[in-house]
Amino acid sequence: QKHYDRAVEHYGEENIFGVFCYGSWNYGTNTPDSDVDTKCILIPDLYHLALKPYEVKHLHVDDEVCECMTIMHMVENWKKQNINFLEILFTPYCILNEDYADLWCGHREAEWEYPMTFDMAELVARYDIKKAVMSMSGQALHTIKQDPTDLKKIMNGARIMRSLAILTSNPSASYIDVIRATPKIAGMRTGETKIEDGFIEEMISYFDYMMAHADDFAHLSSDKHKVDEYLNKFVLQMIRQRIALD
Repeated sequence: QKHYDRAVEHYGEENIFGVFCYGSWNYGTNTPDSDVDTKCILIPDLYHLALKPYEVKHLHVDDEVCECMTIMHMVENWKKQNINFLEILFTPYCILNEDYADLWCGHREAEWEYPMTFDMAELVARYDIKKAVMSMSGQALHTIKQDPTDLKKIMNGARIMRSLAILTSNPSASYIDVIRATPKIAGMRTGETKIEDGFIEEMISYFDYMMAHADDFAHLSSDKHKVDEYLNKFVLQMIRQRIALD
């Protein structure tokens, strides 16, 4: 709520679609002192579409950060299969602007023809499995190699390794279950789960293998034409709704 209020103060509520949590709270790896990280999604009016486009901006809320960007920027990162953006499709921790709430309806009936439903969110999350494998493996390798002794980084690598294993073997798995950590993996962060000798090397080898064989999983991707068409109409519907408020 503090993040939402700060964004409203900066942008005006009519320009805000919602504020969505991302990170450890979604993954089940949070500790009592974990920060709340959020992304604020903006819907531009005509002025901010044509003359002064919104730039990605970080608003500071106490010691936490709310990253602000447009819905177009969000969709671009969905298509890149960036897990830090895809998880927002499934987070239970969000505040929506009531003026746009029907555009993010989940299983509820909505007034609009193109809301972001759970079924469509699952297709977006599998837009390009090859890109997902490359993005997730690359992120994990970068994190682990930064400091292979950091328990949080080791835990995150183990979570992504599990995520990729499910994503590439079970097309019907719910994405929120794909990205969440098991209690055993979460325990790596706190030291409750022992990290076996050779586990770091095993993870690095796994991600290297997945990146080298990413093409093998391309057939698991969604129908891109269908998803592209839907997302275009979804964004246009948002902008129409925003302009109608003026």
